[in-house]
Amino acid sequence: MGIIGGILVIALVFTLALFVLYGGSSAITEVQQDRADEQSKLVMENVDAEVTTLTRGDDSKVGSLSMAQLENNDAKVVRSGSLNVTVNEDGDCRTEIPLSSVRYQNNEGQTVAYEAGGVWVGHVHENGSAMQTPPSVRFRNGSVDVEVTNLTGEVSNARNQAFYNATSSEQESTERSATVVSGDCNRPDNVTINVTSDFADGWESHLREEFGADRPGIEVRRDGRNVSVFVAQNQLPRRADDERNAVIDFSGAPYMDTVEIDKNTIRVSKGLGREYSAFVEPLAKGQMNIGETREIAQASEAGTQRDIVFVVDESGSMSGSVAGDADNRTEAVWEASQNFAGSLNESRNRVGLVGYSDIYGNPDFTTPGASAWIYEFNANGERFTSDFDAFNDTVEDTEPRRGTNGAAGVKWANTLMHTHSDPTRERVVVFLTDGKLNWDTHEDSPGPKDAARDRAETADSMGTTIYTVGFGSDESDVDDGVLQDMADETGGEYYFAENQDELDAVFQDIEEDTQSREQIARTPTTTNVSTAAGDVLTPDIPGDTSDIESAVENGNQFLNVNDPTAPSGFSHSFRLADDETIQFNTSTYQCDAWRGTDIFRSDGGKAYQVVRCTDFSDKDTEVQPDDITVYTDGDDISSELSSDETTFWQENLEGSIKSNPNVELDGSNQLVMPSNQALVVMDYPDGANTANKQAMLYRLGISESEASPEDIVRWTVGQ
Repeated sequence: MGIIGGILVIALVFTLALFVLYGGSSAITEVQQDRADEQSKLVMENVDAEVTTLTRGDDSKVGSLSMAQLENNDAKVVRSGSLNVTVNEDGDCRTEIPLSSVRYQNNEGQTVAYEAGGVWVGHVHENGSAMQTPPSVRFRNGSVDVEVTNLTGEVSNARNQAFYNATSSEQESTERSATVVSGDCNRPDNVTINVTSDFADGWESHLREEFGADRPGIEVRRDGRNVSVFVAQNQLPRRADDERNAVIDFSGAPYMDTVEIDKNTIRVSKGLGREYSAFVEPLAKGQMNIGETREIAQASEAGTQRDIVFVVDESGSMSGSVAGDADNRTEAVWEASQNFAGSLNESRNRVGLVGYSDIYGNPDFTTPGASAWIYEFNANGERFTSDFDAFNDTVEDTEPRRGTNGAAGVKWANTLMHTHSDPTRERVVVFLTDGKLNWDTHEDSPGPKDAARDRAETADSMGTTIYTVGFGSDESDVDDGVLQDMADETGGEYYFAENQDELDAVFQDIEEDTQSREQIARTPTTTNVSTAAGDVLTPDIPGDTSDIESAVENGNQFLNVNDPTAPSGFSHSFRLADDETIQFNTSTYQCDAWRGTDIFRSDGGKAYQVVRCTDFSDKDTEVQPDDITVYTDGDDISSELSSDETTFWQENLEGSIKSNPNVELDGSNQLVMPSNQALVVMDYPDGANTANKQAMLYRLGISESEASPEDIVRWTVGQ
């Protein structure tokens, strides 16, 4: 259960390949041995200092050592021992390095040696040895520092060359580290350092003093040449002690059997009386995507608010006769428009009127800079009105004049929508002409037909739907292709009417179509986090939420987290106490009133307005535990992806994962994410033409990577 390493591996290649003549001097043939024992200890301490200096840094080096003060007997390099570190008493979490030393033996059989950064004295083949200076095996603040220099070669000169290869040393250290950072070594439960040395007495004394053998959780053991120290988890840093830290692993690691996540329930029971930070949010861009594609049957019932602009032809040909009761085409349009307005609900609809002709009209009513007669008719001084009686009187102000500048009519309708329409309202234009477009007020002068198409593109970008109507005795008299293009561009319809009765039917059909349109209805949804103690935590939506509908229960306000106009995504942030159980709950509601937004989604060339619920009361459904699936790091979610059938306006699970930086999929559709995260997929009741699945991301405590105890055992390996 642990990570050894990160491992400050200064891997050194120190080849006492060693002692060659410095500056071309001849090989040492004898080492004088009649110096005092104290002198030999000083020589070995100097070896320690020079080796340490040589092996510091990241670059390969060449240095020199002097052992000329030793007399009588030769010094030599001896490899007779080892040092290993084992995590969790698991052989698969074990790395070992040979111990080599430079030794000098005097005439009385006493040996002075440099080994593992320390200087030792004693009788190798008899009991008893002692530490002169401590080795580079230290225990500080729960971390073990091990520095070992692998010595090879021979001591053969008074001045000796020593070689340090940083590259190969780093490679070996990295390989040793990799051995102990896989499998069950992932988190350290305990660490054992074992030394096999001819100087076991000295090593035992050092380990007892350095590790504090009298502390609970520290145990020093001795068996002949073998000395070991066992470090229990309670002596490791808090970040490595899973009984004390806030590390969470949802994937079921054996040391995390006290962490439970079951459907919508979370519980941590380490028995420590501490708290853990918790965070819950949607996986997909901070918002829900629950709803359905449906027809809003009646505006009065559904609550869709609309602004409708009639753009009426005032060319001279509108004075022509028409079959029916009307004296001419203009009067037929008056009656059809008045009938249309009379069928509207005044509480949710407003109407406006634009008449278009050409330059020979009254210039006081023209659009600035435009070569067209444009009436922006007012009813009671208002551009848009819900006083339909006043509107019906104003309609009769239109009259036949001269040319047919249809592009200017659409342009002025766009201006009217831009300056006076509420962007949350559905926008509709009813465009009528009885002839061919023959005037062009487009800045780039593409021609009257293309100018009209361009104005329609602008209308579409504003969320306006244009219904076009050709009116006359023969459809060949109108630009039916242009009218069709204008309607198609904005998701509307093109109609042709030959007489007054057909015109009335067309306007009635448009009125019904505008009240019975397919829209994307975002199901009102609330969420909460509840504790076993009865506390209820409501969602947080940063920003101004005064216009967001909510439900109030037991004094708690639950915002509609699925409102598409919310200022930001929602989340739940809270503290989870040890041994406490919490549940994430979500409910949907029946909507009593819908309101349009300025958000549109397109599919197959058709635009769908996204509508929001502005009034809900009765709770509809609650997502049940059986409809919730939990996925954690390493889980295969192929089956979830294959059944991830969403509609065009919903982001599917794979897309949500790709857009979230905290979650990834590998090539086998396995989740890759931190240990303290869980992906929770909730299956809501499906709506019309939608499969409603919502993915939530749970985050609890800290992850293993955040609390990685990579420096609990630090190796400095020198070769």
